[in-house]
Amino acid sequence: MSYLKSVIDYVTKRQQHPLVDLAESKRAVEDAWGLGEADRGPLPAASSTYDWTQWRKKLQRVLDGLPATEPEWEPMMTEARALGFGEAAIHNVQIEEFTLLIRRVVADCVLTADEQTKLESARRLLSIPADEAERIAQGVLREASAFFGQPLRDES
Repeated sequence: MSYLKSVIDYVTKRQQHPLVDLAESKRAVEDAWGLGEADRGPLPAASSTYDWTQWRKKLQRVLDGLPATEPEWEPMMTEARALGFGEAAIHNVQIEEFTLLIRRVVADCVLTADEQTKLESARRLLSIPADEAERIAQGVLREASAFFGQPLRDES
């Protein structure tokens, strides 16, 4: 089952039949994402919600501060591994935060040279291939153009 079909089925079942076995639907979505047992929960069993939340805030702060915060990258990733966060969970949150970073950058409909440097530093640190970053950026830009009713201005 494709990822999108799993998500649509999950949402549809939940809307139409609130008493449907949500665990089974959730498992289908996780299977479609290719998540292993260690990555299935919202966070690894050995980790606390507090640790996950704090680490995610740190990730956001480091990405927002790039390129100046680049030296903090390796210690932050070491911390994630020490806390037992699964690679898939880390990767998923990195993609989410990269997408949110792009949204924050384009919120004023202006893209400066500093913001371009920040985005490229984030892409490189997150090991996101250029074509995937382009796909993510184009999606965000379509959303922003539709929302603001105007294209992004490049002031680099």
